[in-house]
Amino acid sequence: MRTYLFFLLLVFFTGCKTGYYGYVIDGKTYLPIMGVMIKDKWSSSTDVITDTTGFFRLEESQSGELIFYKQGYLADTIRVFQTQNGEHVRQYFKGDTISLQPDL
Repeated sequence: MRTYLFFLLLVFFTGCKTGYYGYVIDGKTYLPIMGVMIKDKWSSSTDVITDTTGFFRLEESQSGELIFYKQGYLADTIRVFQTQNGEHVRQYFKGDTISLQPDL
């Protein structure tokens, strides 16, 4: 019984990771975009880059805003949460597909 409970708790806590994740695609062709820089608006220590499938995972955000940027595309800023008196009061984005428009 203890072993069963241990594994149940292990699965529960490993599945409860915080952070933001998703895919970045081209807004015209709907193909994944590799090499998109995703950064927190106020912190440079949390920058990540999308992989070949356009996937990204960012562990945390200090500012509540993520900036998506790649040369040849229009940059996009997404608000991920709202704070009030220093506390998170509303979650806007957890994981989704983001489309960037080509900069023509």
